[in-house]
Amino acid sequence: MIATRTSIFPVLLLVFLTSSCKYFRKEDPPKEKAIARYKDNYLYYSEVAELIKKAPNRDSANLVKNYVDAWIKKQLILDKAMSTLGDEEQDIEKQIKDYRESLLMYKYEDHLINEQLDTNVSEEAIRQYYEANTDNFLLKQDAVQFIYIALPRDAPKIDSARFLINSAKAADRKKLMAYCFQYAEDFSLADTLWVETSLIQRQIPIAAEQMESIARNKSTAEVEDSSYLYLLKVNNFKPRGELAPLDFVKEDIKRLIINKRKIDLINATYDKLLQQAVKKGNFEKY
Repeated sequence: MIATRTSIFPVLLLVFLTSSCKYFRKEDPPKEKAIARYKDNYLYYSEVAELIKKAPNRDSANLVKNYVDAWIKKQLILDKAMSTLGDEEQDIEKQIKDYRESLLMYKYEDHLINEQLDTNVSEEAIRQYYEANTDNFLLKQDAVQFIYIALPRDAPKIDSARFLINSAKAADRKKLMAYCFQYAEDFSLADTLWVETSLIQRQIPIAAEQMESIARNKSTAEVEDSSYLYLLKVNNFKPRGELAPLDFVKEDIKRLIINKRKIDLINATYDKLLQQAVKKGNFEKY
């Protein structure tokens, strides 16, 4: 039965194409014939003909079959949706209206922000915000300033790296930098940068207890895995619960300040629009 039903589409298409001149004559056009029906909904030859015109190089028979399959699927789902969903769920026009209005408001606000928002935040503004909101910037995890090097296990002159990482001399730091560029797989010598210890543990295979110990004692550690040797030195430490260093939260504060400016700009703009509407008599509150 399936093979018989499928094979009818090329025949229907041939009938349609050979008689198309009759269907598209302006004088006395006969009633259009349907190619498929679902309840009171019909799929007409003209819809399929338009599809074939737009894709003349494709297999016409398969094109028609796929179109009809998609059409009946759509009718079945729509019919089931209408009988299953409640009136509120079927109120598509209201949903479209609400979505359109929300989208327009969002686009206007975005335009307003792009055109008028000042995104320059001074160091002084960041410092003032930090000092006025210290309770909001307590560390949730231990944080450290540190340096580390990841070396292949067979890297040369590892003893030199061990010595240099513990040296505080500027000349030795330059030598360590040169060594890292030549031999290290990964490294960070930015010892003024504050980092949560959990981030280091994701980067280096070091146990939490060992990490906490070297952090609190501001000491050096050496750990390894099957591929690398990791040298780690902690220079400074801040425990969880203490006020976070300003550098640690500077970018967060900048985002908070800019976000407040966004809200203030939007609210001020709407207040201005409301005043204009009242003045022009376009708005009344009963």
